[in-house]
Amino acid sequence: MNARFRKNALPCPELAERLNARFGESLKIVAILERRGGHARSVQGQDLLLRVAPTSFAGFVRALFEFDGPVFHGLFGESGEEGVLLHYHFSLFQRRRGSRVGIQATVPLHREELSIPSLVDLLPSAEGCERRLEKILGVSFHPGGGTPFEEE
Repeated sequence: MNARFRKNALPCPELAERLNARFGESLKIVAILERRGGHARSVQGQDLLLRVAPTSFAGFVRALFEFDGPVFHGLFGESGEEGVLLHYHFSLFQRRRGSRVGIQATVPLHREELSIPSLVDLLPSAEGCERRLEKILGVSFHPGGGTPFEEE
């Protein structure tokens, strides 16, 4: 995978289409929201809410590097009857005014399989969040997330 960063931001709907084409049924687009601000209430950015299958999540995060260097903002989890929902927050195109795309990727983990690849190799800032969720919810973050510079 070649981690070239784009000079121009990709519009959120086009980013969503490309991700959907690549990951098919393992990725569901939940919503695309606009963030407005300023006196004129102009669009300052957009948010993309996704649901990603656990088996495709590491590939999904590696794919974000094809569009821009993703910024990891945080991770939280919630326990439910069927298992755990992990909510990852990223942003792309942060450096381009009005073009920021916030991404919330929700990954459902079944109670019988509370395991997912760690993102620490890709995004070292994820380590603290992963450790907390491992202690609190019993989610196992195993090596295997890869790096954005791996050869295919």
